[in-house]
Amino acid sequence: MKYKMGITYYFFLLFIVTQISTAQFSPHFQNYTLSDYNAGNHNWDISKSESGKLYVANDNGLLEFDGLIWKLWQLPNKTTIRSVLAFNDKIYTGSYEDFGYWEKDGKGNLKYYSLSELIGEKEFLNEEFWQIILHKKSLVFRSFLNIYKYENEKIEIIKTPSTVMSCDIVIGEIYISTLKNGVFILKDKKLIPITSSKILENTKVISIVNYDDVFLMSTALKGCFIYKNDIVIPWEAEISQYIKQYQLNNFLKLDNGNMVFGTIKNGVYITDYNGKILFHISKENGLANNTVLGVYSDSNDLLWLDLDNGIASIDLNSNYSFYNDVSGKLGAVYDVIEYNDVNHIGSNTGLYFLDKENKLQFIEGSQGQVWYLEEIKGELFCGHNNGTYIIDRNRLKLISGYTGGWVIKKAPEQSNVLYKVLILV
Repeated sequence: MKYKMGITYYFFLLFIVTQISTAQFSPHFQNYTLSDYNAGNHNWDISKSESGKLYVANDNGLLEFDGLIWKLWQLPNKTTIRSVLAFNDKIYTGSYEDFGYWEKDGKGNLKYYSLSELIGEKEFLNEEFWQIILHKKSLVFRSFLNIYKYENEKIEIIKTPSTVMSCDIVIGEIYISTLKNGVFILKDKKLIPITSSKILENTKVISIVNYDDVFLMSTALKGCFIYKNDIVIPWEAEISQYIKQYQLNNFLKLDNGNMVFGTIKNGVYITDYNGKILFHISKENGLANNTVLGVYSDSNDLLWLDLDNGIASIDLNSNYSFYNDVSGKLGAVYDVIEYNDVNHIGSNTGLYFLDKENKLQFIEGSQGQVWYLEEIKGELFCGHNNGTYIIDRNRLKLISGYTGGWVIKKAPEQSNVLYKVLILV
């Protein structure tokens, strides 16, 4: 259709200072850097107390965060803390050749008490305690060599046949995954193999969770597996190829059934119950670091990430998702429109669209200021500093050479007449 353009002139000076922060849509997230919490780069584990305070296992000690202020509490020997669990009024931590708990004194300061002293003649052999989990009335501390159960002021040591990679509570039972010998269930102080299949031997099992009437087992480099009745089969899901490629490091199943996959090489993936990717958050779209050392979800639907350099929180309860252009190519955004199921973005650097993979694509010939995008009678109009265009299959078609197209409106009761407001800057 041919359009006649009526022109109305407005003269004013425009300053835009707001710039949206490339990659893909994600929930809102916030990075906390070393300059925020003033401790070590590496953060290994996170837990939240009933009082609402967040506790982080850090290179330099135990970080405490009340939502505004970060505090660092150091062990007597000032070693790295690898694991943390807030339970009742105590904060349990695991470190190098030691584990114990922190408790507030009369002045509100945290004081540390070692539990490993309950072991008689202990020989930890350079053990570090990487995981703490609650099982019924006992606490379980995991190193790479052994399992330690703490209950009624006593500690029971469970020896394992090879390196312990993870420890999980599934339907009330303790499952212990070893590197060379597969997965065991702990029954009456004995380790019983759960399957005769060799598929999990020499495999780093990250996590085991209940998945309907089967178990879902996630591994570092082999993807995920479904286990039931001594049978182990690969889980064919969209996420599988990515966690194999980018090395899964931690896994979390959320209360709503969605799942979190933290990787070594490419940030975190959030999927639905069937493993379909909902969001991918990485350094490409603003995450401070791509190596996720730990994941934790609190009661406020905030997903916390321990990073190789920093900490991040992701708001899983938000109804909004964001597109973050950390490359700076996009510039200052002036208008956005969804046209034919494609998001088009007009900025001071030109016109862009998001492809099927939500990657930013530039429309050639659109260099310069885009002021306005509008769909009129099934066609997409672009008000540009160089004139007015129709966008057809990601190509520009000039329909008016008057510069400074600001707003385009259809003339009342005249189907082929449009009015254009010009801006002269």
